[in-house]
Amino acid sequence: MLENLKRDRFLITGVTGLLGSHLYLELKRYIPERNIVCLVRDGIPDSIFTRSNPKCNIIHGDIRDAELVKRIIDEYGVRHIFHLAAQTIVGTAKCNPRNTFDVNFNGTLNILECVRERKHINCIVASSDKAYGILSDSEKPYEEDDPLLGIAPYDASKAITDALVRSYAETFGLNVITTRCGNLYGPGDLNFNRLIPGVILDYLVKESPLIRSDGTMVRDYIYVVDAAIAYVELMSHISNLKLNKFESFNISTGNHKTVLEIVDELAKILDPHSNYPIILLNQAAGEIPYQTLSCHKLYNRIGFLPRYTLQESLKETIKWYKKELDY
Repeated sequence: MLENLKRDRFLITGVTGLLGSHLYLELKRYIPERNIVCLVRDGIPDSIFTRSNPKCNIIHGDIRDAELVKRIIDEYGVRHIFHLAAQTIVGTAKCNPRNTFDVNFNGTLNILECVRERKHINCIVASSDKAYGILSDSEKPYEEDDPLLGIAPYDASKAITDALVRSYAETFGLNVITTRCGNLYGPGDLNFNRLIPGVILDYLVKESPLIRSDGTMVRDYIYVVDAAIAYVELMSHISNLKLNKFESFNISTGNHKTVLEIVDELAKILDPHSNYPIILLNQAAGEIPYQTLSCHKLYNRIGFLPRYTLQESLKETIKWYKKELDY
């Protein structure tokens, strides 16, 4: 896949996050670790990346430090960038919108300026399905050419990120694309406010699953390992995509499920005879009721298909939580 790029240097930002950690593990299957450079702001001990005993080049610093970003790219001769560093927690974005816009906009701007000044760099910037906001046709899967109507601070910050990448890609003819993932889950996610980790923990401690919404919201769910594979495959194809304008790719498996359907899938694996009633808090007023992604472009352009079924990936995820939480 990346055999022709083994001598090149790769930069990953946001490597201690859920996706960043798995992207690192996937990338090092093809690229010598000495050729991988990782920008780390916080040393998170529970991160999959940190616990993997990485032997790559680790630089500690903030993505908003423009001079640091330039130094990293020049001193290490970076040719390919996975830019994942961002403030990604929706609730945190509402509490601290200034920081969210600062990190998500200015961090991306620093990366793009480096790409503009050097021209030879390939770059993938992580956007989000939340950038789409609410479409007029509420049950239509979002396609890459749909308008970006995100309103809430996190959603808007990612819509702005997309617009920023479009500006640089089309104005300066850069090999820069964005990706928009559905809801990620998998080993290493210790944010128990998210649906899948939270429900798994509820069942493991033998409590009723506590659901913030009414359970009817439909979302895309993608196993983080599949998402990491998609990123690596995109990078391996980016030079051959014949980019003549801005491009974005949804990363999706087509697993459109309601919240209650996901809870049911988890219950079948964790405790099929459970009598614990599901508690619906109905506290998600104003959130998008139906948000799914079309996955046709990613398949048509690079032939990407997920490696795991929903059931297989949930089993792998639960196995990891049982081991880590000692259940």
